[in-house]
Amino acid sequence: MKLAVVVDTFPRWSERFIARECRELLRRGVDLSIFCLRAGDELPADEHEWDGLIERRIVLPRCLMPSLRSESHLPAAVRARRELVRETLGATAYAKVRCAESLTELLRTHGVMHVHAHFASLPSTIGWLAATECGLPCTFSVHARDLFVDAQLLAQKAGDAAAIFCCHGKAFEFLKKEHPAAKAIHMPHGLPLELFPRRKKSPFGTPHLLAAGRFVEKKGFFELLEALAEPELLKAEWTATLLGDGPLRAKLKARIERLRLGARVKLIDAVTGDALRAEFERTSLFIAPYKETTEGDADGIANVLLEAMALGVPVVATQSGSAKEVVTSATATVIAECSALQIGAAIGKAIVESARTGTFADAARALMEEKFDVRKNMEPMIREFMPRG
Repeated sequence: MKLAVVVDTFPRWSERFIARECRELLRRGVDLSIFCLRAGDELPADEHEWDGLIERRIVLPRCLMPSLRSESHLPAAVRARRELVRETLGATAYAKVRCAESLTELLRTHGVMHVHAHFASLPSTIGWLAATECGLPCTFSVHARDLFVDAQLLAQKAGDAAAIFCCHGKAFEFLKKEHPAAKAIHMPHGLPLELFPRRKKSPFGTPHLLAAGRFVEKKGFFELLEALAEPELLKAEWTATLLGDGPLRAKLKARIERLRLGARVKLIDAVTGDALRAEFERTSLFIAPYKETTEGDADGIANVLLEAMALGVPVVATQSGSAKEVVTSATATVIAECSALQIGAAIGKAIVESARTGTFADAARALMEEKFDVRKNMEPMIREFMPRG
């Protein structure tokens, strides 16, 4: 089986789930190439989840202007799809989509048999066009913002796709409601659990809090900082780290300074591999105060939340998006809503009830082993990609 995986940026720290899926596909005998619009983050030497993948990456050439080549030779169905993209996305976006022409040629050169794209936005539009022009089956995965805010031509792509993989229940239910004829498959992200062993002991001393993720509104980090500045919580002993990167970094740093939290709260760059595991090892509580924004953007199930649970780090979290699939009264200290008052109350409770949070961590690890093992969870995709008979 020769597979093309189409993504926007590769590698990207916040999209480690793509690397995990690709490595499991390779382990199962699927020969794949990764086609991306942009080369991504530089990887540290100790980050092994991307091993064997960078050499399979092909960065598509930039398409700054629409092609001037005649389209009269193309089949009518292909011309119709191109015209639909032109009319729907406009000239500027369409210029980017014309990267599909380059991808079409590469698919033929590489002998690709199936195209799979991540995200309901631009990558799946490019993958869909190229697959159509090559007469190949196409599938794509949908996640969160890409589906609920940034989706492109979803009805058309859903109608043509052999299958659409949904990593959480909210996305699956949305597709079943809005596009009932599409073949939607609920396939949660899994973890390579051998890389996330249950930690042997909890850290001693002053409780250390960790929040990690993209520095964007839906993560609720501003509300978290306001909670940490509440007088009642300041009476307790604790330190905290915000780990990640993103467009709101400068504003978060300014908020830490305004709230005079600099002595207790550190803002550090995103790390992966051994460095990320070291952060988890010294963490007493992982805080996930995620929320849905006014434009409808919310996480499905954040992968860093799954990682914390797999490692046995006690979790304090909201049930935003599809987090309720893992954040329950049995596995975590639940934050009722993303507000400073509720976040502070939940953190305070978790610090005081440390023995109980340890029980939550055991239950969360068991849940990861039962329902979020990548080798189990990838079965629907393996069945879709591997030749039958």
